[in-house]
Amino acid sequence: MKYILSGTQMGILDKVAIYEEGIPGTDLMERAGEGVAAYCMQHTPVGTTVVILCGKGNNGGDGFVAGRHLLEAGYQVQVFLFGAAKDIGGDAAWALDGYLKLAGADLTEIAGEEALPLVAAALGDAALIVDALLGTGLHQDVRPLLAQTITLINASSAPVLAVDIPSGVDADTGKVLGAAVEAKTCVTFAWPKFAHYLYPGAVLAGDLRVVDIGIPKALAPKYAPEVMLLEDEDGPGLLDQRPKNAHKGTFGHARFLAGSADMPGAAVLALHGALRTGAGLVSWAAQEETLHHAPERPAEIMLCLAKEKTPTEFAQTIVDGVDALGMGPGLGQGTWAQEMVSATLSCAELPLCLDADALNILAQQPKLWQELKAPTVITPHPKEMARLSDLSVEAVEADRFGVARSFAAQRGCVVVLKGANTLVVAPNGHVRVIGAGNPGMATAGSGDVLTGIVTTFLAQGLDTFDAAALGALVHACAGDRAAQAWGQTGLKAGDIIDSLAQLWQAWGR
Repeated sequence: MKYILSGTQMGILDKVAIYEEGIPGTDLMERAGEGVAAYCMQHTPVGTTVVILCGKGNNGGDGFVAGRHLLEAGYQVQVFLFGAAKDIGGDAAWALDGYLKLAGADLTEIAGEEALPLVAAALGDAALIVDALLGTGLHQDVRPLLAQTITLINASSAPVLAVDIPSGVDADTGKVLGAAVEAKTCVTFAWPKFAHYLYPGAVLAGDLRVVDIGIPKALAPKYAPEVMLLEDEDGPGLLDQRPKNAHKGTFGHARFLAGSADMPGAAVLALHGALRTGAGLVSWAAQEETLHHAPERPAEIMLCLAKEKTPTEFAQTIVDGVDALGMGPGLGQGTWAQEMVSATLSCAELPLCLDADALNILAQQPKLWQELKAPTVITPHPKEMARLSDLSVEAVEADRFGVARSFAAQRGCVVVLKGANTLVVAPNGHVRVIGAGNPGMATAGSGDVLTGIVTTFLAQGLDTFDAAALGALVHACAGDRAAQAWGQTGLKAGDIIDSLAQLWQAWGR
């Protein structure tokens, strides 16, 4: 697992490295600029022109160091400084001085819009553009001069390498602050930043590369422990081997209150997901009418039918004798479904995974949250999150970290906010970012499979945060294997289920 930092946290760690660990700031800047130059050299022929656009801060300082290394390696380097050299201080001044001492060092100061034609002409001749204008400390719209410069960069045909983060992107939210550079590659330092995994920042950063600049790795869990990236390679370490003396009870009984006459297939997908995730027992709680309309269900599934029971009676029945309950896929929002959600929340003390219509009913009747006393995972997509939070979808997507963290803390539940780089957020603010998955998974029924997977891990005894994080990772990694086998365009939810077996084989489980 890798730590992911906010811009503020990265600033703190820079200071800790310098003032407590005794690492000179110039050493950090040297390694950063050298890392940028190394990537440039790997992907750009020697002797070609590299245009480096620098601001007055440390981001620009990294650019000056990169320019020095490129010039020494035989590249034609043009550096544009947006500001005056006399105004630069600190480590950036040291970096600029080192660049200017080289024979042939080219520096053009840009003070106003009248100089932008010079920049445009240089960009037109560049083999590579290095964006070192603005770093991770930006949280307000870029100034007009830089906004116009960013427009010129994006209009160029040359590939763009962004230093640390594309200029104009908020490092903490991924938002575009007026205008933002569209990079082919982003070379960041020490650890990735939030915006590298939040959209649109993640798209604008392009291919991400992380350069070690010498800040001790042990500092991250001490000063920035909240957010970590989960990738395919992390999976085997998160899932124990099945003991040789195991029996059905070892792996839990997962039950699902799901499906309706109109949407019975959602329940069947969740059931399949649970079976393929290794639940010892899987059962389906439903009305008999739902079964009459349902596709063929797995032969391994046990049934728990409502029959003549009232919602209160049936709710008590379905929570007895099982280890976790998944609720909501295809349940509908009719009277019976609303009464069942209310009655189940009132009596359930076993772990819950709530999705789809269970969440829609909670959004319509927020007082039901007061009934909830069970450890709970919710798995909303952005539209469901918007309903639950009384926000627009745009507001949710603009601040996925903030919205999910706020809701998890307010409601005391784990939030799995689905989407590209799914977020798993605990009530204490800790986050797991899922660094797997693909656009082909944006298809009907995919979320129902996730409910089956997460509910199974809850039934097997994982706590809500670990079950949700592992479940989201498993779902995404299976989706990637499905895309490799069938492509993204035609991928369906059933392909994710089928690919779970391949995943377990690959992970040695």
